[in-house]
Amino acid sequence: MKLDVKYDSNLADMKRVIQAGGVESMSRAINDALAKGKTQLGKSVRSVYAIKAADYNTAAKVTKSHKGNLGKGKIEVRSKRLSSYHFPFTPRAYTSQKGIKMSKRKKASITIKKGQKKAYPHGFVVNPAALENYDPEQGGYTLLWERTGKKINPIRSISVAQMVTNEDAYNPTMDVMQKTYEERLAHHLNRQFKVEE
Repeated sequence: MKLDVKYDSNLADMKRVIQAGGVESMSRAINDALAKGKTQLGKSVRSVYAIKAADYNTAAKVTKSHKGNLGKGKIEVRSKRLSSYHFPFTPRAYTSQKGIKMSKRKKASITIKKGQKKAYPHGFVVNPAALENYDPEQGGYTLLWERTGKKINPIRSISVAQMVTNEDAYNPTMDVMQKTYEERLAHHLNRQFKVEE
């Protein structure tokens, strides 16, 4: 998922700035907007989804613009689908369910979106390192798993990149980035051409 600044939304103004030699100011304003946008996107994503700031920061990267390539600047979000380790889930520790009727067993659930628990009737908690035929590549954290045939696999939800596409995260971020770009462009142009603010 990529987000960028619409610096060419007003072509007439953009051409005037370029002709006046303000490309460097445009580049700086774009980079200011991207930095602000990355912060805003993290806040917006975490207002909707129950993930930690560290999970977002690991997935989101800023590529800076420069005066030779204004369009290079962007926020890029990449991640794999996240396991239950990255979200609040219950139960938090393994307890044997042997001899307990299905109707009375502890039900596994994950909170992916804030305020919404998703139930996994066949999910169970275990540290994978305690399992037979343990594959270290599957991870070593205690989390929710489910059986598929003869194999057990970690329950996975959505990726951070998919979270970003949620309108409640994407739209506020784009608004903040555009506003920041316009404000910072005026500031940098004033400094470049030594205009008193």
